[in-house]
Parts: sequence; C-alpha cells; structure tokens
Amino acid sequence: GKVTKAEAQKNTAVMQMFDQADKNKDGGLSKDEFMAAFGK
Repeated sequence: GKVTKAEAQKNTAVMQMFDQADKNKDGGLSKDEFMAAFGK
C-alpha cells in the first residue's frame, strides 16, 4: 500500500517531508519512497 497525504497529516514528521519524499508526485508514498526518506 501507500501512505496518502491525508494519512501523513497524522504524523508531523512525515507531513513535513511528504512533498519531498513523494518523488513521482502521485499523492502517495510507496514503500520505496517512504524508506528512502525515513528508513535511515
């Protein structure tokens, strides 16, 4: 599944990085996009 922007609003850290993390600009974060941004 994906994390949508609406779901991301529940988490401040994710919301702050959402647009930058959404590399393909489809309005959702795939597992790969999420891990690239937050999986360190």
